[in-house]
Amino acid sequence: MVQNSGKTKENTMEVDQGNQSHIHTVKFYNLPPRGISCMAYNANKKCLALSRVDSSVELWDISGTPFMERTIFGAPNASIEALVWIGDSLFSAGLSGEIVQWNLRLLEPQQSLLVTGTSIWSMDVHESTLAAGTEEGYLNICHFEDFLVYERAFDKQEGRILCCKFSQSGEFLATGSVDTVRVWNVKSGHAIHRMSLSRIEQKKEIIVWDLQYLPGDIVASADSAGRITFWDAKLGSQSECYQALKADALCMA
Repeated sequence: MVQNSGKTKENTMEVDQGNQSHIHTVKFYNLPPRGISCMAYNANKKCLALSRVDSSVELWDISGTPFMERTIFGAPNASIEALVWIGDSLFSAGLSGEIVQWNLRLLEPQQSLLVTGTSIWSMDVHESTLAAGTEEGYLNICHFEDFLVYERAFDKQEGRILCCKFSQSGEFLATGSVDTVRVWNVKSGHAIHRMSLSRIEQKKEIIVWDLQYLPGDIVASADSAGRITFWDAKLGSQSECYQALKADALCMA
């Protein structure tokens, strides 16, 4: 017997086969919707990992017709705010401040690593280097070979780091927070540019929800005012800005 919180709809129908009548009862299960917190795609494995609001992680095979291959069930009161792949290894992070590597065969944690700055809001990967942005404004750098090793933290910034993205070369890293986009030199750990977003209402903060680091040293940001803004990462200046949505622009690809 399977217990669930979904609603069951029962239909009864009568089928006449010659002189005999058979009564069939059919029950339809309405799957309750659950929000998605974050996703990460592994192009080599053709596997999409996504986290639900209950901190469970689903692994979807999309090599053909998409289907859910496996599920890692979430722990009570846990949260997953970011997912990344390094090769065939899956990592998650959340409000506990831990980066967790998952054993995808046993569907359980394989390694966990605490970082500086409590809750983790964002992660990104370049080759075997992982960056994690935290609630207290620390950008943590880790390196992965057979297991994840903590290397260092960049200079502390004001406010939480909600998104981060490596440049294609891996030499620079862009971060987004409240009212601000920063560009960091990965080797030195210092911010080389701090670019401010203009507020529409003076007392209403602009939240940078997502970033993309494009070829040609261009950083694109999506914010809570519904704008997509392009920044020159070499000069630290705004190039273009478009009002894309009337509501928050939450993500880009």
